[in-house]
Amino acid sequence: MIIMPDLLKTARLLLRKPVVADVNWIADSVRMPEIYENVAAIPPEISHDEIETFVREKEEGRQADTDYVFVVEKDDQSVGLIGLHRTSRSDPFELGYWFRPEAWGEGIATEAAKALIDWWKDYKAPRFMISGHFSDNPASGKVLQKLGFLPCWRSDVFCKGRGEPVDHVYMSLMAE
Repeated sequence: MIIMPDLLKTARLLLRKPVVADVNWIADSVRMPEIYENVAAIPPEISHDEIETFVREKEEGRQADTDYVFVVEKDDQSVGLIGLHRTSRSDPFELGYWFRPEAWGEGIATEAAKALIDWWKDYKAPRFMISGHFSDNPASGKVLQKLGFLPCWRSDVFCKGRGEPVDHVYMSLMAE
């Protein structure tokens, strides 16, 4: 088994494990409608305790080889969260991410995701990865397309932030 490192570096970014000290900026970020309306699992009102639990659970997931979540920093500023998740070691990873609006349009999501995908390509696991985006968020779909993801099906997904089902485009990436 290849273990994901705690730090990943790209030309412009540092990806590091989240720590409890990140709870405040994560809370400030996920309370933005631009984020909670575009990520299915984030409710509009989320407590610091829930976010702290999330951070601790992701560390447990790292130990179980099911969750690899990273804070993305650019110029020493935290700008988003990105990660790979799966329910068991025999399942494919799902790529998920969100970034603060001030980081949009700079290629940060693509660069951070590429760092995770490069690690995954060396990983001996299911040879495909899944991800997706709400159909009314085409910018996220463009990020996935740049990374080589292809659309594979559509379905309504309940979005906690909107309080209703939203058309979701599922995408997949095959390892080379």
